[in-house]
Amino acid sequence: MILTEIHPSETKLTATGIQALRTDYQEKRLTGLIRVALGGDNLLYLFYNQGQAAFSFLKHEEQGEAKTAEEIQEMIGRASGANVRSVVLSLPALRVCKIAVCHPNPGSTLNTSTNQLPQLLDNREKEKEACFIRVRWKNSEGLTLYSGETWSTSILFLSNETREGDAMTLFSSRPETSCEVTRFTVPQNSAAWQEYHLQRAFAAICTFMFKRYEEFTGSGLVQSAIWMMSEAAAAEQINVKVRQLQLEDQNLFPGSEKAAYAYRLLLGKLTGRIRSLLGPALLNSITADAAFELSPCQRTVARIHRLLELGITIPILRETRGIS
Repeated sequence: MILTEIHPSETKLTATGIQALRTDYQEKRLTGLIRVALGGDNLLYLFYNQGQAAFSFLKHEEQGEAKTAEEIQEMIGRASGANVRSVVLSLPALRVCKIAVCHPNPGSTLNTSTNQLPQLLDNREKEKEACFIRVRWKNSEGLTLYSGETWSTSILFLSNETREGDAMTLFSSRPETSCEVTRFTVPQNSAAWQEYHLQRAFAAICTFMFKRYEEFTGSGLVQSAIWMMSEAAAAEQINVKVRQLQLEDQNLFPGSEKAAYAYRLLLGKLTGRIRSLLGPALLNSITADAAFELSPCQRTVARIHRLLELGITIPILRETRGIS
């Protein structure tokens, strides 16, 4: 589990107090995580993205399930003095926490020295095995995710603050000489894991297509396509921004299917515009090139969730290995 006794400080709140904390997140448009200990080893995790309740998960020991807004309201309404922790995070860090909370697998733990952490992290890269790593010192706790290809944003919980950055810098700089390292195997067919790769795949596909479209048509027409796609996103309450042809996905979806639906909708708008001006053959060529540029895991989730269904890309996607 995450948000242990280390950070942040635990507060005992009534149902009214928990609701006031949730309202504070909404009014201040905060991104972060609230953990409510409901008793009987039941931990309720509430994920907020820019003030919106994005996802809720009830965990009991190593098992858990997503909960609806109605179920959350009922559980909180019954709370009569629950221990609550709350931490404000960036969206990339919150995505890491979502995978950490949702995975069902127990981990393998070892005690080691802090100066050995760079070697341990380097070994994970050599093995190319996706995993989630938790490091605990006496007065701090670190979380990071290795996708099998790259490291995620890493998080360090201290007694009175939270830091984010790359794992090597955050973890190896701790003054404590010893630590406990737990490695969890990430189930690659889990919804949270697939959503993580979907988000990265979608952003990469859009960015690639924007740049190739600009090469063929110039900046004016690509900006028109971006405006059209942004209007469609706003109408569906999908939060994306494009800066210098780089797409930034600012969503935290309740599951991979919801994410895939949103991404297919927006990619349909973009590819429709490209097809109308450049024709289907050139669109297929651009799409195939975009798929080729994805990492193996990203290509695989793109296939599974049908992000790219333009004929020529399907053989390319099926040749990759990864999530199945």
